[in-house]
Amino acid sequence: MDWYRLRNESEIPSPALVIHGERLERNLARMVAIAGDPARLWPHVKTHKVAELVAMQVTLGIRRFKCATIAEAEMVAGVDGVERILLAVQPVGPQVERLHDLADLFREVQFAAVVDDPGVVQDLSRTGAGSSRNWGHDGALDLYIDLDVGQHRTGTSPEGAAALARQIAGTRELRFAGLHAYDGHLGIPDLAERKALCDAAFVPVDRLRRTMEGQLGRELE
Repeated sequence: MDWYRLRNESEIPSPALVIHGERLERNLARMVAIAGDPARLWPHVKTHKVAELVAMQVTLGIRRFKCATIAEAEMVAGVDGVERILLAVQPVGPQVERLHDLADLFREVQFAAVVDDPGVVQDLSRTGAGSSRNWGHDGALDLYIDLDVGQHRTGTSPEGAAALARQIAGTRELRFAGLHAYDGHLGIPDLAERKALCDAAFVPVDRLRRTMEGQLGRELE
């Protein structure tokens, strides 16, 4: 059980990031196996912030990544093979312009962001419209509407999501890409209980998705 211990521990400066390569490769392979298809994965980089790890995931067929900050998004964008990057914390204030600059710099990458506030949608639209540069890639920024499924930290209600979707649809610079929900408040140790609560939390999300797909005539992510 001491696989994590280092033989040269006294030579390692502290603090330091130590990666056990074999364990890492095994975990990545298991992640893909659980998902069934690397195209289903959208791993978050905030837990490691390591470009080399992103590159390892790309070799396994993973092309989409989530970030918490602009700095993380820039790091991921610099890795060959990355196709899509989602900023999972909605950009506000100067972050809007920083995201715009990043999308213009890495035009081969499709950038996206989550939103739960109409003011943020307005700022993103205004930034794209008020510049000679568009949002890079195909010219539009993908937006995922963040839903509150019980954590009460971020996200909007289904009613608020419908209004945001209409607001996004009324712009040329933005594109409504889908819904985003995080059930981080459900950390119950018992697997069966946690699964039941997670399924219950996503019932209104699935209902909203089906309604919006019927209205839009296309599938949402």
